[in-house]
Amino acid sequence: MNDILSNIGKPLIVVTGIRRIGKTSVINVALNELGIPYVLIDCRSLRDNYGRSDLYRLISNALSSSLDKLIDILRRIRGGISIMGNAVEIRWRVGSRSTLLSYLIGLMREGL
Repeated sequence: MNDILSNIGKPLIVVTGIRRIGKTSVINVALNELGIPYVLIDCRSLRDNYGRSDLYRLISNALSSSLDKLIDILRRIRGGISIMGNAVEIRWRVGSRSTLLSYLIGLMREGL
């Protein structure tokens, strides 16, 4: 767990191991100890040759199920999000009727 906590802020943390030894539990404990908002996205439901829309739908569902956490995270965003060198600016309107999935699909169509 110390390895996870000391690497928070890095672009990617991979936790590996055989099935059913508690990898997800260790991640949850580490994230809860940090006390910062997070959304855990479980990619096991993706098929082997998934497409962008499958990934966007998975992310949208994970964020939608954690709406309170998402609102807290979005309030902290200043100017945009950068993931491994790719940046996206989000202008979020509270009360917007569009779903996050439709927003992400719109970004995909614009080539982002």
